[in-house]
Amino acid sequence: MIPARVAIRAYASSETGIGHLMRMRHLAAALQQQGAAVIFMLDHPDTGLRELLDGLEVLYLRQSASLQLLDQQQDALKVVEQLLGSSVEVVLVDDYRLDAIWEAEVKRAGYRVVSIDDTATRMHQCDLLVDQKWRGEKTVGSYQGLVPRNCQQLLGPDYTLLAAEYGKLQQKVESHTEAPFKVLLSLGGGGDLAMLASLVEVLVEQYGYDAEHIQLQVVVGPASKNCKRLLELAEQGVVQLLVGKRSLFEYYRSASLIVGAAGGSIYEWAALKVPSISFSISDNQQNNQSWLDDIGHYFHLPELNVEDTYQLAQLIESVRENYDRIRQLFLHAPIQLDGKGCIRVASEVCRLLSDDNVCIAPPAPMNGVIKREEVEGYLMRKVDDRDMNHYLQSRNLKLNRGNMIEQDKIRPVDHYCWWLVNQRDSFLLFKNGDPMLYIWHECVEVLGEQYWIGGWFVCGDACQYQDTLYALSWQLEWTDKYYPEIPWIAVISRENNFVKLLNQYQGFNEVKVGSERSAVIAAAFPKASFEQFYFVTREPRCESS
Repeated sequence: MIPARVAIRAYASSETGIGHLMRMRHLAAALQQQGAAVIFMLDHPDTGLRELLDGLEVLYLRQSASLQLLDQQQDALKVVEQLLGSSVEVVLVDDYRLDAIWEAEVKRAGYRVVSIDDTATRMHQCDLLVDQKWRGEKTVGSYQGLVPRNCQQLLGPDYTLLAAEYGKLQQKVESHTEAPFKVLLSLGGGGDLAMLASLVEVLVEQYGYDAEHIQLQVVVGPASKNCKRLLELAEQGVVQLLVGKRSLFEYYRSASLIVGAAGGSIYEWAALKVPSISFSISDNQQNNQSWLDDIGHYFHLPELNVEDTYQLAQLIESVRENYDRIRQLFLHAPIQLDGKGCIRVASEVCRLLSDDNVCIAPPAPMNGVIKREEVEGYLMRKVDDRDMNHYLQSRNLKLNRGNMIEQDKIRPVDHYCWWLVNQRDSFLLFKNGDPMLYIWHECVEVLGEQYWIGGWFVCGDACQYQDTLYALSWQLEWTDKYYPEIPWIAVISRENNFVKLLNQYQGFNEVKVGSERSAVIAAAFPKASFEQFYFVTREPRCESS
């Protein structure tokens, strides 16, 4: 008889990745601490996973990788057959290939079913569903219509399945500002390491790179491919390779900056509050940026191509140069991860068991949901680093781009590099608590004289004429009060009569081509042609001083 009360059906291989297996290992440890024995059920033996399975009891549904996955019903029947005569009562499943069809077959055999998912797109027939992904206000209703009415749902970062070490962190996280500046690069348990080798080569060629003060580390997982170039770089002393590490906790914790694929590791980095830059290398790693912002993960690239490595290297160097500022940003996330997700999930799984001797640990306190502060009327506040992704998303809206000099969407990697060095004073206007528009201004020197330049763009189609008028009036009153001697210059799309009239109402006048002021405007906005844009100016308001 198999001494197990909980069976875990998971999918992992040295070819496709180990993320599901790792989070199930963490959950299995929590289940064992609460007195439940655990057995894993995998597709087939895989020599690349041998070390990760050390200490686990494992059953294989097939003995060879050459045998293809059975259909869902056959796979479920195979699981039930393997469990005959065992003391298993609950079956956990963490496998994108298996959904309600598989779960219904296992339930029909008399087992309680727990499904681990992070897609919120698949139908389930389970008793308990766990999804650690934060989806903002949509988190609570993520699985509406996808699970049975009596299914218990554990949703959100309070149920993130992290190793036990993450639940033992002290409240105060140590500073990482001491030398050397450690940059840890990771694609998780697999991935094409040729991409990281290219990034390392570009990094060491950056101006100001100093091997004595910057240390590069690269994770080499059991499913990693194309390691040759990295091995050569390691032999040259350029990079340190982390090979065969069952836990990266201490390496993550001691890193100054982590750069890697946006898998489940994002939640590990967020729990440690280590500044990080992620990128997606598969469809299931795509995320809504506002959800990532909430857990304190602000730098994310939807994709990373070989030609992007130079910009990413620049961003890494810019983060290093602004590290104190970036560190503070990552320390104060709206949603805090306490690392106790496995304890909470294990407690609920154990409640499905009939054995009174199983110790069900009380769930740790949870974060709850983000509360919005309602604001009456208008509120103008200065933009800070927490706004950088919302700023980009708003700027890239189609209704804004059509009126701009640069009408193409700005890529996140380019935006982040610009954000950390720009000298603008930017503000965000709220109306009754909702963001309406961004407005900015900057004093620049053009042809030996000082001028104000500025702009604004809306956050969505809810912004009305009076909201824009309020923001522009506020901005001009401020510059008139504190810097009345400095004139304004601007360009306005000839197709945007609304903005032309709005600025005219505020004292902006069109300048003639060939005039002295038109030369100034042309120098300030070299990509704006007189044929496509109105050149306008607003003279100093010295009388207001």
